[in-house]
Amino acid sequence: MNNKLKMILLSAQTLMLMGCPMIDSESENIKIVNRSDKEICFQVNSLTYPFANEDTLLQGQFPVFGIKPRTHYLCSAATNSDWRRELHRCRFLQILIVENGDNFLKYFKAPKDTLRKYVPVVQRYHLSVKDLDRLHWTVTYPPTEEMKGINMWPPYKK
Repeated sequence: MNNKLKMILLSAQTLMLMGCPMIDSESENIKIVNRSDKEICFQVNSLTYPFANEDTLLQGQFPVFGIKPRTHYLCSAATNSDWRRELHRCRFLQILIVENGDNFLKYFKAPKDTLRKYVPVVQRYHLSVKDLDRLHWTVTYPPTEEMKGINMWPPYKK
């Protein structure tokens, strides 16, 4: 009787674990690389596209993360899952790069025109899952030649 109960419990546990979603380890984080000599800040937003194409839509309700020169930041999906799953219902992920994070903190509640004036977005990326796969889930600033076909503003220049 004891062995039968153990087998039933082991079988139930195995079935429960088989139902857990697999996390794609490559898309678990997006690596944002700062190749510049300046400290940058970035904001990730999967909710704006296709409703907003402006390059200045920094959102006060979304966090801004800083990256020191010549370093990187691993950005996790908000749902503690992976980005592939996070983006399945969105067409694009928007990443905005600014060079003055202190000004963003100072002006993020200001009107759009004030935010645009004092916290200009220096690079905007609109990335699909296909783009991120091609880039091995690594986004660099300034853009590299590997990013040539990506939807970004300003566009890639050698």
